[in-house]
Amino acid sequence: MDRRLWLCDKWLTQLQLEKKPQRKVVEEVVKSMVIFLNYREKYFKSFGLLKIKADDEKMLLSNLVSQQSVTTIKEKLDEYKKWWGDNRDRSISL
Repeated sequence: MDRRLWLCDKWLTQLQLEKKPQRKVVEEVVKSMVIFLNYREKYFKSFGLLKIKADDEKMLLSNLVSQQSVTTIKEKLDEYKKWWGDNRDRSISL
């Protein structure tokens, strides 16, 4: 999961340095974010009464790709990083 978040930052740096076109960067960042969400849903199925589902988040990310909304994608990435920082030490479900 760390690697997926790291890849998002790496791609966003490529955009900032203007080494890659925005469309390519947005697609790659969202691809890694979707994989992160899949992992989160699979391995962190639930915390108490909270069920972790990724469908709504994936739909939102898909819309952000079509809108090319880099700012909102960065905000979602920060949200996922915070979630991971808060939950990385929890046991996973296999």
